[in-house]
Amino acid sequence: MDLKAVDIVGVSSGEGTRSCAYHEICGDSLTDKVSKCRAAGCGDDFATVLWALLFRYEDVFRLSLDRDPLADVAPLRVTLKAGAESVRCKARRYSKEQRDFMAKHVEELQAACNVEAL
Repeated sequence: MDLKAVDIVGVSSGEGTRSCAYHEICGDSLTDKVSKCRAAGCGDDFATVLWALLFRYEDVFRLSLDRDPLADVAPLRVTLKAGAESVRCKARRYSKEQRDFMAKHVEELQAACNVEAL
């Protein structure tokens, strides 16, 4: 892919918990996304900035859900104010595409043992 010169200071070097093969596959996927953006008509300047941004934060993207270690985060404690009343809201209505995406995502989470079925 022919890109303008990009300052890549601070770009992840690929070191960490993920393998180099993962970074290569993820990099190919991100480069493909930038190519699709160009094909859709974005300008060279935007594509260059997008490419730099995606690769700077490459380590936050996932291609699949795996069984990752639990996050070391303190449990959230919520204390209601005196006199607080519960609020009822209507259920959200989702399009067919959104429902299908959510169902697939939950199946992937269940397969990775990250959530349990109710």
